[in-house]
This record gives sequence, C-alpha cells and structure tokens, in this order.
Amino acid sequence: MKKIFLFYASAGHGHEKAARAVQEALKTSDPALDVRFLDALTLVPKYFGRNYRESYLRMIRSFAWLWGFFYYTLDVRWIYFLVAPIRRWVNGAMARALETLLLAEQPEVIITTHFLAAEVAGNLKKKKKIASRIVNVVTDYLPHCIWTAPEIDWYIAAISEGKAQLIRRGVPEQRIRIAGIPTEKRFSTAVPREQMAGRLGLDAKAFTVLLTGGGAGVGSVEALCSRILALGPQLQVVVVCGTNASLESRLKALSSPRLKVLGFVNNMDEWMDCADLMVGKGGGLTVTECLCKHLPMIIYQPVPGQETRNAYCMERYQVGISAKTLDEVVAQVSSFLKDPAQLKEYKKCAQNIAKPHAASDIAALALSGEVNG
Repeated sequence: MKKIFLFYASAGHGHEKAARAVQEALKTSDPALDVRFLDALTLVPKYFGRNYRESYLRMIRSFAWLWGFFYYTLDVRWIYFLVAPIRRWVNGAMARALETLLLAEQPEVIITTHFLAAEVAGNLKKKKKIASRIVNVVTDYLPHCIWTAPEIDWYIAAISEGKAQLIRRGVPEQRIRIAGIPTEKRFSTAVPREQMAGRLGLDAKAFTVLLTGGGAGVGSVEALCSRILALGPQLQVVVVCGTNASLESRLKALSSPRLKVLGFVNNMDEWMDCADLMVGKGGGLTVTECLCKHLPMIIYQPVPGQETRNAYCMERYQVGISAKTLDEVVAQVSSFLKDPAQLKEYKKCAQNIAKPHAASDIAALALSGEVNG
C-alpha cells in the first residue's frame, strides 16, 4: 500500500481546500491508498502555530501595506537568498515534530499545498534522510520565492506565467508542470440554474451578484449591498459572511427581499451555479473556483502581494476585474448588468483558462513515479 502524506497549513482556508481536492482525487483513483491528511501547523509548538495564523490574518486586515512590503521585498531573489538560512533555522527549530514524523514514517510521496512542509521535507531529502517524491502545489497564480525549496521533484504551476516565474527563481524547467490549482470535483460540475435557484430560494431570472465578505473579507459590505441593490429591481444579491456573525446580523437588518444573507456555507458551488457575477477577495482558491464555474469576478481591494498578483492575472486573461473603490465595484456591476454580451465574453474566457481536472492530474502525477520530468 502506497503511503502518501498530504500537507497543508491552517493559515487561511485556501491551502486546506486545495489539499482536500487532491485527497478526494487520490481516493477516487485508488480507495486503498494510505493518504494522511496533515496540518503542518499542528506539528509545531502551539504558540508558534497560533502566532503563525494570527499574525498573518492581523496583518492583512489592519496592515495590508506592511504585508505587501514584506511580500515583495522577500521575493527579490538575492534578498531571499540572504533570508533563506534564517528560515531554515526557524523551521529546523520549530518543526521538529514534522521532521520526526517524516523520518519515522518515510512516506513514498509527499504532496504539499503550503510552503512550510515543502521546505522541511525538501531539506530532509537534501540530507538523504528521506527518499520521498515531493510534489509542491503552488496555490497562487504567480509564485513567490518562499515556494521554492531543495529537492522538490515537481512544482505544480497554475498558468504559463507561473512556470516562467518559477524558472526565474531558480527552479529547473523540467521540474515544473502546469496543471492548475486543485479544486474539489463539485466545482467542475453544474446543476441547471433554474433547478438550483428553486432549491436555494432565489429568482432564477434575476441578475445575481454573489458577494463574499466576513472577518478577512471585502470590507464595506453593507454599503456595497445597498449600492448594488439600488442598480435596479432586476438584480438580487447573495452575501456569504463566513464566520463573521456581526456582519451577518447587520446585513439581515437591511431586510430587502432581493438580498439573501448567509453565514458560513459548505455549498459555495451551488450558490455559484446561480450567480452571474462574484464580488470578493482574490485568494487563489476563490479565483480558481470561479474559473471552474465560468463565473466572472470583481476582485475588490486585493491585498498587496499574492492577491494583487492573482488579480493581475485575472485581468490579463479577461476573466476578472480588479476594483480599488466601492464606486469602481458598482460601476463594473452596472456595466455587466447593462451589457450581457460583455458578461458572456468573460464567461467564455473563464472557460478557456479553467483547469477543472487539476486535482486528478496532480494525483496522477504523484502516483506515476515520474521524477524530474
């Protein structure tokens, strides 16, 4: 029985969602596989894992400019070269439990959707302490130097530009596959809109905007809802607040028959089936799920760094639009509402760039035994 370790990190939801998609594909491929689904941040001291999560979320919520400064500075190759030994020292000291697990279990394959486990596993392989085949799945459209690590057998890039940037960061071309960012299978299938709208209590004929907000969400959600609803009676808005109960309560107080307010949901794919347009943040998984559903997206106030890079890629391929202000969002929604042909063209472009079978392609590569191309 082939032993596969699948690592993510619970710093945001995207890394875990990508890992679950690969896990689903592996189990579909062979139910007998021994797949271990592991959060790398549970294999470090509790204080380190907690600070790792909270410092990231705190920074992107309150000091996004500072996050952007560190992100772009550390992505300069010579600066990262100087910082990499410090990173190795920190990971060596903090991730001893992760190292011990890998040394004891010696998995045949290690798949990572977060750079922490990739760096630790790659270092052990460099020292010839493990012989695992390592597949590193980059969960943003343009990579950062921090995704690079020694002895990685395969880097999974989302698009050709991602591959080119990995090469510029020193990754050999033969180690890179363009397979896309993995999403669960339910995002690559669709139920007819009329049927799904009836199930979810929506008007199937209304132009539907799906708005995601919440704790680390788009901000100004109440104002966005009011302004978008004011565009006309032919439009309805669905807001997903996530775990932000305060936001959910405030929005429900608006009590508009054309506004549906939700908390945390496990059926985002179904709400996407009913939507004409999505407004939200530019995380790699959110963007990819929209692509798989051929759903145009307005990325509102992307966080400097990976989100602004994702937004750049979506604009370049004409599958999404970046908006810095509330007025820009409303203007873009109005433009799509008035011009169905424009919306149709964006949907077509999304269909062209989408890679709905990324998870199964990554699983097949991991199980194939192929190394270094």
